[in-house]
Amino acid sequence: MKKIVLLVLMLSAFCLPSKGQNQIEDMVVDCLQTYIDHHSSFLDSSEIYICKDGLPLDFSYDRLPDAVFYSVNNIRSSPNSLKKKLKKGVWTYFVKFDFVDNQFKVTVLYRKVTLGKKVTAILISSWAYFFYEYSAENNRWELRKTEYGGV
Repeated sequence: MKKIVLLVLMLSAFCLPSKGQNQIEDMVVDCLQTYIDHHSSFLDSSEIYICKDGLPLDFSYDRLPDAVFYSVNNIRSSPNSLKKKLKKGVWTYFVKFDFVDNQFKVTVLYRKVTLGKKVTAILISSWAYFFYEYSAENNRWELRKTEYGGV
């Protein structure tokens, strides 16, 4: 029963706007920005690449104006300028969502994507988990815990 209630709450969070923006999108932007800020001290490039795959379909890419968004699933149709960089390897942020113990977990992964002639290689480097719980009092998802890890 708890899972059904949590599922209904999550679906309503996807559909109901929060201050003009989708709550899930707000959480994704906050998680990405937090993780990018966490990484900023040891990043070797000022360019920020984010994989579109796994983001909500209605995600507003202009919320992170300094980032380049591309799809790994559709990598072969990327612009030639991006393909050239991908052949050398591009460090990219990936986002995925899960439910864990009645919490909504946003995972941000930092991976190197290299475009080969036949195969695209994706190497994992580090990650962060952001755990949210729904607050009925505040009618929104609230961050409860953040964990960082890496290879």
